[in-house]
Amino acid sequence: MQADTDDDFSLVWSESYEIGIPDIDADHRGIFSAFNKFSEAIKSGLTDQDAKDAFGVLFWYTVNHFNSEEHILKRSGYPDFEAHRREHYGFEVKLYSIRAMFSDGNDIRDELYTFFKEWLLAHILGTDRKFGAYLKTLG
Repeated sequence: MQADTDDDFSLVWSESYEIGIPDIDADHRGIFSAFNKFSEAIKSGLTDQDAKDAFGVLFWYTVNHFNSEEHILKRSGYPDFEAHRREHYGFEVKLYSIRAMFSDGNDIRDELYTFFKEWLLAHILGTDRKFGAYLKTLG
């Protein structure tokens, strides 16, 4: 699985990433957008505070999305809820680690980009697709 990218560390949304649940797909597009704003803040040489603010938005948006998604999964009785939640938790732990590195003044763009690209796409195209199919069976 490879994200559509361009040379400036952007993630390019593709309809092939949709899982068929409009609210979740909108959140996923929002995560891509927040990531790209963070990448742009780094690339354009904005102040450290501007870059930290952009990362904060990305962090907040991602964690809120996970909470919303888990609420939907739990409410629907999704049988793999606990495994899905553990994946989110692992992602959040890594995000906290990256946030700490960034706060310490480290250049995290490469690590964050690689992590997001690999984990997020694998999660959307694998784990999220499974629950999307499950939710569609419920009507």
